Amino acid sequence: MTPEDEIEYLKEKVKIYRFDWLTGLKQRRDFDHDLRKKFKDHDFFLCYYDVDNLHRVNREKGFAEGDKLIRQVAGDIQHQSIPHQTYRASGDEMYAICCKVPTHDVDNATMVWISSETFDNVEQMLKQLDEMMIAEKTKKKTRRADD
Repeated sequence: MTPEDEIEYLKEKVKIYRFDWLTGLKQRRDFDHDLRKKFKDHDFFLCYYDVDNLHRVNREKGFAEGDKLIRQVAGDIQHQSIPHQTYRASGDEMYAICCKVPTHDVDNATMVWISSETFDNVEQMLKQLDEMMIAEKTKKKTRRADD
C-alpha cells in the first residue's frame, strides 16, 4: 500500500467512525465531545428531536421506509441547523447545537429545546431535556387518543 493509499484508507476510517452511515450526521461520540466542549465556552441552545412513529413505520411498511423517514428528518434538521452542529444519537433520536432559539418544527419529528445558560453541567441539561421530550411525546399521544 502506498502512503497515499494509506492516507485515503485512514480518512475513510475516520469518516466511518465519526459519521452515521444512514444520515450523514455526526455520531454520538462527537455529540458527547462537542457538547462538553461547547458547554465550557459558550451559552447555546440544544435541540432534541425524536422521529415520530418510527417503530410503527418499520413494523407496517418495512425498515426501508423507516430508514427513509430517518433520512428525511435528518435532512430537515441539517437544512434548518446550518451552520450548527447536528448529530444522530441513536435510532430515532437526533440533536442540534444551535446559537439561537430554534423557530421551525421538523416534519415527522417531535422537538424540544433548552438553553445551556441555566445549568451547572451537561448531565443536568440532558436530564431536563429528556424529561421535556417524555412530556411532549406523552402530550402528543394523548391528543391523538382524544381525536
